Formats: sequence, C-alpha cells, structure tokens
Amino acid sequence: MRTLCLMAYLVLAGALSVLAADETDVVLGDFDQGTYGTWKVEGQAFGTSPATSDGFLGRNRLAGYQGTGAAYSGVGGDGPQGSLTSPEF
Repeated sequence: MRTLCLMAYLVLAGALSVLAADETDVVLGDFDQGTYGTWKVEGQAFGTSPATSDGFLGRNRLAGYQGTGAAYSGVGGDGPQGSLTSPEF
C-alpha cells in the first residue's frame, strides 16, 4: 500500500510540474526601448519604431500588449505593407 501511495504521489507531482511549465510565458520580443532591436523590419507597415502606450497605442486605446511598446502594423492605415521577423529562437 505504501508503495502504491508513493507511486501515485510521484505521478501527480510530475503531472503538476508539467502543467506549471506550460503556464510560463516566453518573451520573444520586448519593444519597450523604442526600437525593434534584433528583429528585422522590411517595408513600411511597422514604421521605424514600435508604437508606444504614450503615443499611438494610448491615443487609440489599443490593448492586448505588455509593457509600453508594441509592434503594430496599422499606424499608416491599411495601405503600407511589410514584415517584422524575429531573430532565430
């Protein structure tokens, strides 16, 4: 019985550690410094720098980003095209 309880505890502990690991966010880009850093910007869609909470994002009440800067491709309307590519991860 003691062995069965120990096995059940180990299985439960392992399952909980996997669930906890799934809830950890991985930040792939941080645009709070006012630049795209090592991300590659092509075209006009993303402008020359990230949109900021005290600028475009704040004035337009956009949400869903963390920090004070975000990559946003709608500053120039629907016309500009381009891409923003992350460094390899």
